Amino acid sequence: MKIIGIAGRKQAGKNTVANCINGNVLLSKEMIKDFYIDDNGKLIVQTSDSNGNVGYGEFDVTRKDSPFVEYAHRELWPYIKVYHFADPLKEMAINLFNINPQQVYGSDDEKNKPTHLLWEDMPSVPKDKTGNMTAREFLQYFGTDVVRKIYHNAWVNATLNRVLVEQSEIAIIPDVRFPNEVSAIRDNGGIVIRLTRDLYHSDHDSEKALDIEMFNWKNFDIIIDNSNMNIEDLCDTLKSHSRIWSA
Repeated sequence: MKIIGIAGRKQAGKNTVANCINGNVLLSKEMIKDFYIDDNGKLIVQTSDSNGNVGYGEFDVTRKDSPFVEYAHRELWPYIKVYHFADPLKEMAINLFNINPQQVYGSDDEKNKPTHLLWEDMPSVPKDKTGNMTAREFLQYFGTDVVRKIYHNAWVNATLNRVLVEQSEIAIIPDVRFPNEVSAIRDNGGIVIRLTRDLYHSDHDSEKALDIEMFNWKNFDIIIDNSNMNIEDLCDTLKSHSRIWSA
């Protein structure tokens, strides 16, 4: 079993890297015949219909619908699966706080839409925060400013326990944001890739905790400076480190 963590700020390319690895692993196992990563970082694989007509379509390996989950349990997850430290948090946001699943798992536009939750109802919030929280704001606030302050390993333990029980050959965690998450992955024999791209310069703890000024980058196994890379360059660079997912 191999655990691969991917660290970086918001929209640094973490999910793109996860899709690159997925594509390469599926190709090596002859589960697909061809793939590429599109301009939005999505995994696009070659398809064919019953008449042999060849085309290409998106393969979202993080889908949550029942038909895909049944397929993935049988055909995909024994070999490779994407996990997120935020998955238990997102499940809680949906089940306990009644946030629309599309706002939790959907596009950036969906995540940035207002929810029914108000900043004024949150404990210990700066006075300049008022009105409806977006789903992204709630996940960041509740996950980091509330739960992590109560027990900083809460999300780490929940996720790694699942990883270790399920035993996929390759487990990818593309939302590594804190030192304890890096340590937990490496303590379990995994490696962590760091991406350097920074579009938003956010000052939130979940964005800056692994910055070079606050964290020793010698604890990363691979550092990819993708500040000026396009997606093709990023995936090509990743291929030079194919040993991390190869047998």
